[in-house]
Amino acid sequence: TYSIISLHDMYMLCPSINMIYEEKYCKINEKRDCTKCLNRIHGINNNILNNWKKVCGNVLKKFDKIIVPSENTKDRYLEEYKNLNIDVIEHGVNIIKVSKNENDDDKISNIAFVGVMVPHKGSKILKDMIQNKHDNIRIHLFGSTQDKMLMKNKSNYIYHGKYEREELPNLLVKNNIKLVCIFSPIPETYSYTLTEAFMAKIPVISFDIGAVAERIQKDDLGWI
Repeated sequence: TYSIISLHDMYMLCPSINMIYEEKYCKINEKRDCTKCLNRIHGINNNILNNWKKVCGNVLKKFDKIIVPSENTKDRYLEEYKNLNIDVIEHGVNIIKVSKNENDDDKISNIAFVGVMVPHKGSKILKDMIQNKHDNIRIHLFGSTQDKMLMKNKSNYIYHGKYEREELPNLLVKNNIKLVCIFSPIPETYSYTLTEAFMAKIPVISFDIGAVAERIQKDDLGWI
């Protein structure tokens, strides 16, 4: 038999999965306390990280092939686990036909945040942007949130709520979105949202971190 595993997140590097600590990527947070973090997330009272990585490393070595969706993800795994056989294969998607918007309005610049809006997806940045109003900028959130502030429409902000994935490109175009913001403070492993913005022919802006920045630069999809 030939065994393959596909890695879509950082779970095999850390049981926190997203590796965020106090709203920052933990690797660049000098004040991080792994024991405190693991207790908050999983109720674990010890720093099990070394044992975790030892076990996960041994598991990964048993596979003939490891697949990840981006070069950045591959690099992060190889930093921790040497000599793994890793291939980069981007996620496949169904191409969505996008209708042209006939009611474009250049007076207002509509920008969008997309997806489940939580701290590791940039919710703090979104709230800061809403509070710092600019007369010619309207912010949209397509996706869910548990933050009550983000559930309330304002003069410069519209909360659209949940959507079906196949609806998103047309929703972005219909609402005259000019820019999609992917401000995750952690390294994403791929980002379907970036792909969906690309289908709608809308540029993306992100931090210079993870697969989002990698893909933006590689395929000229926006700015970092």
